[in-house]
Amino acid sequence: MIELLAAAALAMVGGTHPVITIENRGCERRCPVFRLELRGDGTAIYDGRHYVQVNRRVTVAVPPGKVRGWTARLAALSAPGACSGEALDRGMTVIHFIDHGRKRTITDQRGCDDPRAGAVRRILAEIWSAAGLDRLVAGRGRAEK
Repeated sequence: MIELLAAAALAMVGGTHPVITIENRGCERRCPVFRLELRGDGTAIYDGRHYVQVNRRVTVAVPPGKVRGWTARLAALSAPGACSGEALDRGMTVIHFIDHGRKRTITDQRGCDDPRAGAVRRILAEIWSAAGLDRLVAGRGRAEK
């Protein structure tokens, strides 16, 4: 019951609840570790953790229509497939998003040869640009392909 209530609350795309959450996780090298939460009203909350330029929470704004568009595009993608353990040391990005009231997850592992990963990375690049992550992360490890 609690999960249903949480999903209903998160489904309010036009509100202040998270619609897309991006977690850039670490790797064996010094990959940037941060979390970016995009809300339906265009609020983007960056939380820098390790190997980033800004190691704190920062709130920025992105166009609300873009958030809806990114959510729709993520929902249209099939989740990229799993990679072998060889790619796991290159870091990964986990994307959680709300699609018609349901929480979905896509995991992008850098070094993966899955052709669907390119579409996910194009969406991530748009989000990166709109949220101004270059100045927060300082480009560390972002474009490793």
